[in-house]
Amino acid sequence: MGIPTVKTVALSPIFVSLILAIFIGYFLPITHSKYQISKVQQEQLQEGSRLYFEDLDGDGSRERIVALDNRLGLSSFIVYNTNKTLVDQWNFDSRYPDQGPGLFFTDLDQNGFKEVWAFTTQGDSVLINGIEPLNKNGFKQLDVFLDSIGSYNGMSDLNEISDPWVTKHSADSTRSLVFTLNAGYSQYPRNTYAYNPFSGVIRRSPFLTNTSGVYGFSDIDEDSKKEILIRTISAANSIDSSLSQKSDYKVYLTILNEDLEFYLPQMELPGPYSAVYGIYSDDSNFIIGYKSKIDSIPSALLKMNSEGKIVARRTIPFPSNYMFYVPEDQEYYINTIGGSTIQGFDSDLNLRNTFTLLEGDEIINAHLLSERRWVIISNRFDRLTIYDSEFENPVSYTIETDNTSNIYFNILDQTSSELLLGIQKGDQLFTLGYAFNPLYYTKYTIYIGLYALVFIIVWGIMRIQSYKDRKKAALQREITSLQIKALKNQFDPHFVFNIMNNLSEMNLTGNELEADKLLCNLTDFMRHTLRSSDEITHTLEDELHYVKNYLDLIARGMDREIQYDFKMDLGLDKKIHVPKNMLFTYVENAIKHGAPPTGVLRIRIEGIVDSGFIQMIVSDNGGGYQTIQTNDMKTSGRGIKIMQDVFDLHKSLNNIEVQVEVQTVEFPESEKEYGTRVTLTFSKRKAHLLINE
Repeated sequence: MGIPTVKTVALSPIFVSLILAIFIGYFLPITHSKYQISKVQQEQLQEGSRLYFEDLDGDGSRERIVALDNRLGLSSFIVYNTNKTLVDQWNFDSRYPDQGPGLFFTDLDQNGFKEVWAFTTQGDSVLINGIEPLNKNGFKQLDVFLDSIGSYNGMSDLNEISDPWVTKHSADSTRSLVFTLNAGYSQYPRNTYAYNPFSGVIRRSPFLTNTSGVYGFSDIDEDSKKEILIRTISAANSIDSSLSQKSDYKVYLTILNEDLEFYLPQMELPGPYSAVYGIYSDDSNFIIGYKSKIDSIPSALLKMNSEGKIVARRTIPFPSNYMFYVPEDQEYYINTIGGSTIQGFDSDLNLRNTFTLLEGDEIINAHLLSERRWVIISNRFDRLTIYDSEFENPVSYTIETDNTSNIYFNILDQTSSELLLGIQKGDQLFTLGYAFNPLYYTKYTIYIGLYALVFIIVWGIMRIQSYKDRKKAALQREITSLQIKALKNQFDPHFVFNIMNNLSEMNLTGNELEADKLLCNLTDFMRHTLRSSDEITHTLEDELHYVKNYLDLIARGMDREIQYDFKMDLGLDKKIHVPKNMLFTYVENAIKHGAPPTGVLRIRIEGIVDSGFIQMIVSDNGGGYQTIQTNDMKTSGRGIKIMQDVFDLHKSLNNIEVQVEVQTVEFPESEKEYGTRVTLTFSKRKAHLLINE
């Protein structure tokens, strides 16, 4: 057995089925994603409250903490244990900021109990409050004054308080909270603060000009002192010169030392409403995400050395508002606004990875869970999506509520097989379960089944086609055989010799005009005989012309007179296709076998249209014989046998039956003169559909 060729393999049902199954499978909407999110429950929360889940006492269970205004309109929070049993309520003597209640949690004294921290306001004062709710004699500090807020239009103008970070000053033995306070149009404060609740020391940075927030810490010069990396946004506010000589129409790259002094002079980046939305330290360099809103100044990733010089720039075609660093990959990721993509860059700003997110997934807040799961919140679509470590296998949950507030995310519980998430939007809490989808691997069964189905279909089609090809080849052989027989029958040697003798006689007698006419007829007859000899059908018009030409030749070559005429109905379409030699065969048979012993041989050919059928009739006056059906006809005429085979073949190929009836009848328009009439009947409609083979 030889080695199969590439063509043989490519056309095999196994290979063809594989290609088709892959193509169909690519577009097949397999609903069994690798992971699944399901709603466990939905509950109504108190209006204006903010819900948190945090392990406050280190027992591995997350308590439920609700931040809200109490009946006096002052800030408070309530703690419930894991089974929603009330633990207690704690109240402050001040109010939550206008932005709403906000808590944060950390174990500053590292005693195993987390403090609950809250920023509050009282008049134009910003206060900080901290308490260990589950430690009876634990830490408690309330209403610690941080700074005064400027007013705008008679209203306190506190715009933003950044989330606190925990750090340790090199001169302290205890840890501090670092955060920023930002005013709006009133401009002050726009400073970074460090608060040590154990020493009571509050440090404050110089005025930062831009709206800012703490982005992270890094020991840039390796002196065991952590520098503070600041994100900044140009709000394009007019700044009082007593506060700063800098303009808020520009954004400033800002890095502070642990004493909250400038580590480097603020570096100016142009453009109103632009931003430094991300900043990371890489050895002695900084990787900076810069967003511009000026067409002439593109957004970019910047690499800056410790002296403030930009050593590399990577233009970002779509501005971003979110940047994060994954140490395991040693890559800096940005989310392009409107592009729904995540791009990963190395420390030399080379593009390493591009991941496509679901349409509309602009990262507002991304959380990295255990086993590298990305939780992405899209407030634009009220949607939470979880991706795996490579931003693949996304599974989403759309929050169905009319509330227009932002989505807040909490982890309720996490086991080896399932993750419980708490999603708050407005006064609704959605508890969602995220787990591996047990039906995920059934998609492979579907793929195997799809391949099997496609294989059966392809194999069946190939078998049917092979059968049709064999049948067609057999029919073609039969057609070819009939064509050869018909061609031989048309070129009867006796007929040709008679014509040649007549031509010779006409030349000898000087009848050149008649000889030329006879030669033209013979040439036309032979041309028509040989033309399209591989076809089985031609038009009725061609058939009538062919028969007339033949009769003209015969009339000059016989010893007796031949009279013939054609009589066709006006409604007969001569463009219909009929089997070749359908009339010629019976005309030739009438001349050869039906001529009367004496007298004139008369032949009439008629075409009749009657009730959807066409009748072609060949009549002669040769004496005739008893009426007989073709199937029973005992004749030795070779042409008639060939013609009957042609009729049978066309019935098999085209479902067109030609009925042949032979009768002895009185010749039309004569007295006491009988002959044979052959009637060929077939469907008018099907004749129009007959196709040349």
